[in-house]
Amino acid sequence: MLAGLAVGGLVVFAAAALAARSPHAATFDGAAIRAFRAPGDPAVIAGPEWFGLLMRDVTALGGTPVLTLLIAMLAGYLALHRRWGILSLLIGAVVGQALAVDALKSLFDRPRPDVAPKLVEISTRSFPSGHAASSACVFFLVAAMLAPDLPGRAARGYVLGCAIFLALLVGMSRVALGVHYPTDVIAGWGFGVAWTALLLLLARRLRAPDQRGSRRQHAGMARR
Repeated sequence: MLAGLAVGGLVVFAAAALAARSPHAATFDGAAIRAFRAPGDPAVIAGPEWFGLLMRDVTALGGTPVLTLLIAMLAGYLALHRRWGILSLLIGAVVGQALAVDALKSLFDRPRPDVAPKLVEISTRSFPSGHAASSACVFFLVAAMLAPDLPGRAARGYVLGCAIFLALLVGMSRVALGVHYPTDVIAGWGFGVAWTALLLLLARRLRAPDQRGSRRQHAGMARR
């Protein structure tokens, strides 16, 4: 499954990168942002007032302050239980993902949308969405860490479903607020999932020789 997610995420990112340069995608991107705005006032998110407030609040879940706080609390828990390998994976995944997204933003150098007023202040480049990539990476990683300790497939599926839902909600909020095109968000999701899946695969491969060695050691002790 991890290999499939890694490949699928990279394919999604590549498709979004190609689409972002297409004039047809530009039409779709602009229409999607305008669809979130009130017909008579493009500076207001369409729908009931609570929906606009929800989009403003939810977008913070993919921002640096909230994700840093979440990672710090999880890192503290892992350190208390001396799970240094998982802690290193967590920090490496999050820091590496942030640096990679910054590099991709500089590489693609796509300006922020200008089809509707931006409802939050932002100064960095647009492609890919850092909020979408970070939320996909962190929520997927946390779900992957929690799932093995949960009883039954239903509980594991629920945790994974919550991670997916939160990442989707964060990405949608970036389009609704007018700070990202949909192709930026899709690319961010794809990259975040692919990055995390690749690191989990790497961690599993590095752990496999140790587990085989441990089994051989136990078998030798049993024979003695």
